[in-house]
Order: sequence, then C-alpha cells, then structure tokens
Amino acid sequence: MAILTRNTIIGWVIRGWKPTVNQVKDLIDSLWHKQDQIPVSSVEGLEELLNGMPTQDSINSLLTALQPDIVQFEADGSYTIPGGRALVGMVVETNIDQTLSFGSSDGEADLIDSADIVANSLNEIQVFWYAAAERTIHISGITQLVTIRFFKS
Repeated sequence: MAILTRNTIIGWVIRGWKPTVNQVKDLIDSLWHKQDQIPVSSVEGLEELLNGMPTQDSINSLLTALQPDIVQFEADGSYTIPGGRALVGMVVETNIDQTLSFGSSDGEADLIDSADIVANSLNEIQVFWYAAAERTIHISGITQLVTIRFFKS
C-alpha cells in the first residue's frame, strides 16, 4: 500500500472527492496510530538527543557527590574537606540554642567567629572554603548534640 503525503490527502478534501476503499487503506497506512510503537529512528533528531543524555551511572555518581555528609557532634569536633573540593554550606540542627565557632585549628575561630544556632530550626550557614589539599575545619562551642550537614562541591 502507498504512503500518502499530507498534500495528497488535503487535495482529496478540497476537491470534494470521496476516497475509494484502497485510498482509505492507504490513508490509514500513512498515519501513526496511538497504539503503534514509533521507532526512535523515525523521529528526527531523537537518536542524537538520546545519545547525548547522561548514563544512569553518571547520574548516580552526581547524586552521590551532591549528598551532604551528615555528622553528629556531642562536643567540639572537626570535619575534613577532601582535597580538590570546596565546602559550600552547612545546615546545623540542635535542641538548644548554641553559639558555634569554626576555625582552621583547634580552639581557633578564624573562619567564623560566632554562628548563633537556634534550637529546633534548620540553621543554614553559607561558606566557600576550598581545599586544594585535605583541610580540617574545627568546630567549637558545642554544648549538646548538634547535627551538621556539610555540603561540598
């Protein structure tokens, strides 16, 4: 059966022709039915678009990299930023108001002198601390359980 162009089909309607049985069959064969599976190769540009999509493994790797490290502290402690990465933010949770300090060595507050942490809230702290090599951040002022989510890029 013949595959008809749109112009041919429209021409029938314009001229007021009544199609024959074979022309109706050709018309049906010329169209995609909702139940038909359309091959990827029949959709212009789709194959190239799909080939440019990330793989499931690369998506999973990205999602894993974007997950924060969740650390609980009951007393002053430290967190290490891996080399070649940056710490871009923290979310701090605690049950009591606390004031925390962040420093590049134990007992120092040279990075953040004081961050007031409000109880029972998500306290966001935006930073950008790049670590060319592994870098340890020291957290002080912790008087009761604190959960910190460390976000890296």
